[in-house]
Amino acid sequence: MVPQPVAYNARCHALLMTEVPGQSFTDLMHACRPDAFAEAGRILAQLHSSYISPETRWTPDRELAILQRHMQGVKRVLPELAPQLDHLIANLEHRSQELCFPLDAPIHGNLFGDQILYGREGIGVVDWDALALGDPLYDVGRLLAHLLYVAGRQTLNATAPSAATRCSDSLLSAYESESGQPVDWPRLTWHVATQLLLRGKISSLRQLPERWQRHLVFAVTEAARVFDGQSPFLRLPVSLEHA
Repeated sequence: MVPQPVAYNARCHALLMTEVPGQSFTDLMHACRPDAFAEAGRILAQLHSSYISPETRWTPDRELAILQRHMQGVKRVLPELAPQLDHLIANLEHRSQELCFPLDAPIHGNLFGDQILYGREGIGVVDWDALALGDPLYDVGRLLAHLLYVAGRQTLNATAPSAATRCSDSLLSAYESESGQPVDWPRLTWHVATQLLLRGKISSLRQLPERWQRHLVFAVTEAARVFDGQSPFLRLPVSLEHA
């Protein structure tokens, strides 16, 4: 459902609109609803196969530059993470030269749980100002990175990661079925690792929740595990697990 204009204040440059119905997908991440993740996977596959042609383009080089800039703040507040971060970012940069990123699919460009509203009538995606042409697995990786970050914060409270794994399995299975193409795992894990670092910085440093230092440590450590194919939250294909 598209929000409808209610009032506009030119002096304040403020537009008041009706509320879009639905529950934040971030709340569903805490609830670990595999069915909701399957529907999100189908919706994303439909977006990525649509005929939208935005002028903006996503590139891995631009993403790495954004990552480098944001990680400077992480290293300032937790300097003990600097060596691990520098090593991981260097590996991500090196891997990006080896991967072939498709750059011609319409992508949301800023997808995470708060940008998806889930209701009885289906799923709605909001905040399209970053719409671009790029790698479709960028959207998938961002959403999975948010799931891992939420699940990791729960794991800090001794919650097992198996429920989150079922959610990631459901999203990827539905995405593959709807798109008709298998997920490229090397590209996907690259995206999840980079976006998990950014999610940790944004959610931990901007919001400063209780135990934010531990949340940042988790984000950096888990990003390295994702990059190495050792994440307990993602069920890698057997061929990659033994590669």
